[in-house]
Amino acid sequence: MFDRLVAVDSALSESQKLFGGAVIVALGVVFIALMSFGEIGAESVKIVLGIAGAICVIVGTLLVGTSENREHAV
Repeated sequence: MFDRLVAVDSALSESQKLFGGAVIVALGVVFIALMSFGEIGAESVKIVLGIAGAICVIVGTLLVGTSENREHAV
């Protein structure tokens, strides 16, 4: 599985990593905000949203961190 992630990471261009990482981080923040402030009654849905949000933030941060253009603010 790790080899597959490395292959996907190396296949992306630097601009795709920066833009995609920023979008994925923003999506993770939206998931966490929905979990925190949304009118969702079921605890299981909140747990799924929280886990999905955390995974999105981690993956987006890794995409931005592995790009070579780190001097750009995202």
